[in-house]
Amino acid sequence: MIMKRSLFVWTMILVFCAGVQMANAQAWRGHGRVTGTVTDTKKNPIEGVTVKFDSPKIGASTEVKTNKKGEWTINGIHGGEWNVDFIKDGYQTKAMSANLFEASYNPPIEVQLEPAQVASTAVEGVGGGGPKLAKAIEGRTLMEQKDYDGAIAKFNEALAENPADYHIYGDIASAYRQKGDTEKAIENYKLFIEKEAPAGVATPNQHVRIDLASLYLEKRDLANAEKYLSMVDESAITDPSIFYNLGVSYYTAQNNDKVISYFEKSVQLDPKYVDGYYQLGLVYMAKNNNAKAVENFKKVIEIDPNSDAAKEVQEFINVLK
Repeated sequence: MIMKRSLFVWTMILVFCAGVQMANAQAWRGHGRVTGTVTDTKKNPIEGVTVKFDSPKIGASTEVKTNKKGEWTINGIHGGEWNVDFIKDGYQTKAMSANLFEASYNPPIEVQLEPAQVASTAVEGVGGGGPKLAKAIEGRTLMEQKDYDGAIAKFNEALAENPADYHIYGDIASAYRQKGDTEKAIENYKLFIEKEAPAGVATPNQHVRIDLASLYLEKRDLANAEKYLSMVDESAITDPSIFYNLGVSYYTAQNNDKVISYFEKSVQLDPKYVDGYYQLGLVYMAKNNNAKAVENFKKVIEIDPNSDAAKEVQEFINVLK
């Protein structure tokens, strides 16, 4: 019996750590399910956000829009690593990566979008916004239409007309990331940071540094990832999903110690952040630390007892004890 249980646990670890292989490299459809919520910085739901899942490695993509409650769901998606972008006029595009599973529960992806800063920064010190913003707006529209090359061209035109607006580099980086061009995305995030410093910004953009670090983590370049994470003021972070997403990025880089650290930070920031506890349980289970795995799985049940995740982790607890 003990051998059977050990085999079951190991099988589940392999499922969670490796994901399910793609059956068809050209199709996004599978058996997974993923949900999420998009809110603004005041935690108000945002309707009409385009949530795009893209995997340049397999040539597959799909997207959905948020409802009035800011909620979205994708049913029947393949497991594996996906680039996810949240796009909405009037807000900064949010880019992240997600590792999805087909044979198990995918925790909800909860993000907050910040207001677009192009309008306010363009007006200050460059003789007004108006027409100078038109190209950037056209670029964002092309982004929503998946015309990334066209978007990049418009963003570069906007930058040529308004060189002081370094925020456009963030738009360009996001477009390159959507294309799967990591190197160009990194290059433009770096330009954003380089141009931001002379501008005398009181509070540097935390998200750009986090996104840049996440790209380096995807490349498993831990030295550069740590360099840009060191520029982040973690005390200013109020959204636990930021720490959570960094944990996912470190998972991609196969650094379990950092994975645990960032998932721990997510639940420290929000003690009711179910996703953080769920992932901590999985990581500790993979490390054969059954006591810590059970401890975190029990928090999932305590916080959200009627969820699918609670039912699932109860099965894990039964096996691990």
